[in-house]
Amino acid sequence: MLHLCPRKSRISSQQKRRLRRLNDFVRNVRALQTNHWQCGLLELQESFQSLRQRAQQDETAGSHSQSFLEATSLAVSAAESVFEFKLHDVQIAGAAATASSTIVEMQTGEGKTIVCALAALIRSAFDSSVHVATTTEYLAQRDFASNLPLFQALGIEAGLLSTEASPNANRSVYRSSIIYGAGYLFGFDYLRDQVTLREQEKITLGRDVLNSILDVNPESQLNQLEHQTIIVDEADSVLLDEATTPLILSGSGQRFAPGTKQLYELARSVANCMTEPEHFFIEDRPAGVHLTETGQELAIKALSREHNPQLQRPWAEYIKQALFAEHQLRCNVDYVVEDDRVKLVDRNTGRIFEDRQLRAGLHQAVEAKEGVTIQACTEAIARISRQRFFQLYENVCGLTGTIRDNEAEVQHFYRSRVHALPTHKTCRRIDLPTRFFVSRESKIQAIAHSSIQVAKTKRPVLVGTESIDESLEVFELLQAKGQTASVLNGLQDAGEAEVIAEAGRFGAVTIATNMAGRGTDIRLDEVARELGGLHVIACSRQTSARIDRQLAGRCARQGAPGSCQFFVSAEDRLLQNHAPKLALKIQGAATEGKTEVHQDFGPEIERLQQELEVRSFELRKDVFKQDEWLNQVRHSLANHGDQHAY
Repeated sequence: MLHLCPRKSRISSQQKRRLRRLNDFVRNVRALQTNHWQCGLLELQESFQSLRQRAQQDETAGSHSQSFLEATSLAVSAAESVFEFKLHDVQIAGAAATASSTIVEMQTGEGKTIVCALAALIRSAFDSSVHVATTTEYLAQRDFASNLPLFQALGIEAGLLSTEASPNANRSVYRSSIIYGAGYLFGFDYLRDQVTLREQEKITLGRDVLNSILDVNPESQLNQLEHQTIIVDEADSVLLDEATTPLILSGSGQRFAPGTKQLYELARSVANCMTEPEHFFIEDRPAGVHLTETGQELAIKALSREHNPQLQRPWAEYIKQALFAEHQLRCNVDYVVEDDRVKLVDRNTGRIFEDRQLRAGLHQAVEAKEGVTIQACTEAIARISRQRFFQLYENVCGLTGTIRDNEAEVQHFYRSRVHALPTHKTCRRIDLPTRFFVSRESKIQAIAHSSIQVAKTKRPVLVGTESIDESLEVFELLQAKGQTASVLNGLQDAGEAEVIAEAGRFGAVTIATNMAGRGTDIRLDEVARELGGLHVIACSRQTSARIDRQLAGRCARQGAPGSCQFFVSAEDRLLQNHAPKLALKIQGAATEGKTEVHQDFGPEIERLQQELEVRSFELRKDVFKQDEWLNQVRHSLANHGDQHAY
C-alpha cells in the first residue's frame, strides 16, 4: 500500500488520476514480468536489444505504447536479477513516470538512484542518447559505478563524463547510449560545441573541399550530436534554484594591465575610509551600491595621486565593488578562502563552487579584501541560460523531493509535467512546533541545548545550518559544552558522503550546512530506530519552503521514525532582509526578560516564503527573457554575416 507523508499531503484530482494510471501501469508491468521469470540475463538482453531496434524505427512508439510497457518490464526484471532484490511499486512507477517527460516528486530515501537508472534504460530503448545529469561529479561517479552492471546486463553502452578526462575521451563518452555527468558539464560542453561551430564557420570558402582533403568530419569535433532526453537528478535545485545563474563558458584569464592589481587594493583602501551614509549607501546587490557626492570626491582624490592608472572600467565601479565586498559578502557564508583562492558558496545548499567567479571585478574585490592573489578576470566567450539549454532537449525528465508547488513554472519553461508520488511506506515523521527567539545568540544557545538533550537519549541528531560559518559556530559551542560532534563544510565529495551516511548511528551528532550530503542516504542502525530515529534541528527557515522540506526530509525515510524542529530568530537573514517588520513583531512579542517567544509566527513566515517564491519566479523569467533577447541579436547579426553559430 502506498501512502503520502502527512505533512504537505495535499493532492489534486489530476494527480489522483495520474496515480491511478500509474498503478494500472505497474500492475501490467508485474503481469508482463511473469514471462521473464525463467529468463537469464542473456535472454533479457536479446529481448531488450530486439525491442530497442524496433522502437527506434517506430516513430509512433511512446510512453503510451506497448513497447514502453515491454521496455519497463525488461528493465525491471534485469534490475531485480542483477541487484538481487525486488523493486517496490513506487520505484517502478517513478521510473515509468520519469521516462515519460515528467519531473517526479519522490520523497528522500525512496531509492531515486535506481529509479533514475531504470528511467535511463527505458528511454534508451527509444533514444540513441540519454543524458543523466547529477548535481556534482562525485554523485555522477557514484551513481554510474553502482548502475553500470545493470546497463551492461542489457547490452547498453554507458559512459561517464569527467573534468579530468581529455576532450577526446569525453567526446567518446558522448557516443554512448547513456551518459552520466554533472549537470554543468553537459551545459559547458554544449557551449564548447557552439564555439567550435563558430570557428568552423569562419572558414567558408572551400571548407567542404578542405575537410574532404584532410578526411575531417566536422561532427567528429563536436561533443553533443543530439539532445533527445536529459534526466535531471535533484531537479528542483538545477531547474529552479540555479536558473537565475546562466551557464557562462570562460576563456583563459585576461592579462592585467600594469598596475591593475594595485587598483583593486587601492579601491579597498579607499572603501575602508568611507562611512555610511556620509560617503555611500548600499542595497542588496552590487548595482545598488551608491556613492554620495562626498564619496565621489574622496574616490577621485585617491585616484589622482596615482600615476597614469590604466582602468578597465570606471573608477567608481572599483569603489562600489570594494564596498559591496566589504559590507555585503561574508567569508564562510558567501565564499570560502582555500589554497590562496576565493571559492564561492551556494547559499541554498552550502556547496562550494570550484570554478565560478563573481563578475565585473567583484571577485577581484573580494580577493583584495581577503589578501589572496588577485586573479585576472576571465573572459566570457559563450553563454546560455539554463532554461534555454534544457529547452534544447526533446524530453526533460527528472527526480527530486520537492517540486510539486512549482508545476506551472516547470511546464512554462521545460514543457514537462510534475507528478508527486506517494511513499512506499507511511511517513512517521513528527514535526515539532517551530521555536522563535528575539536574537540570534539566544537561538544558537537553544539549538546547542536541544542537541545535547536529544543526544543524551542516544538518538542521532542532524543540525542543519544556514552557512559554513554558522555550522562552525554551533560545532564550537557544542564542543565547549562537552558534546562531541561531526561537522561538514559543504564540500560534496566521498568524505562528506561517508560522514552524512554515518549520521544515523545511535548517539551521533552531525552539524552540516542545510543540504550538505544531499543525495546520500542517512541510514539508521537498529538501536537508533528503536530510540525514535533521527532528529533534525533546522537553524533557520529559508527563502524557499522547498529547501525547508528537503532538510526535514532527511529523517523518517522509508517508514522509519524521526522528528524535525525549526528554530527562528528575529535576527535571521530571511527576516532582516525581507521582512524587518515581522522581525520587530517577533521581538515585541517577547515577555520582559525572556529571549524565547511563545507565539506561533509560522503562518506569516509561510506567506513570506510564498511571496519570495513569486519574486524568484519573476527573476528567473527576466533572466530567460534577457537570454532570448541576446539570442535574437546574435541571429540578427548572423544573418548579416557578422556573427556565427552560438
